[in-house]
Amino acid sequence: MSIIVTDLIKEQAATCLVMASAGIVFSTFYQLCSFFSKRATVKKWIRAGLELFFWVIAAVMTSQFLYYCAYGSLSFHAAAAFAAGALLWKRLFCDIMASSQSKGQRTRGLKKKHGKEKKKQSV
Repeated sequence: MSIIVTDLIKEQAATCLVMASAGIVFSTFYQLCSFFSKRATVKKWIRAGLELFFWVIAAVMTSQFLYYCAYGSLSFHAAAAFAAGALLWKRLFCDIMASSQSKGQRTRGLKKKHGKEKKKQSV
């Protein structure tokens, strides 16, 4: 018994691959922008402008990926592939970038610099 692959299946598979890669690119871009916005010491309104700039660029980028693979028509499998690509990136690479961001930073908690716990203040 042979498997018949129709043109519709080929188009949907290509759409899924392209949109999964769009999810990966989106997540990478998001992580890089959040990394640089945390490192930069700028005013709040500049940071808000950078956030707005990120979302505009991300929307244009995602729409270009969608136009390339499906001429702009949004379908369930395209949205699911985008989400799967974003989750795949988060599962594989997010821990690597998050650990590189936290190098040299002190952890927050109830312990002081030398490991002694803070005394709880009574009310």
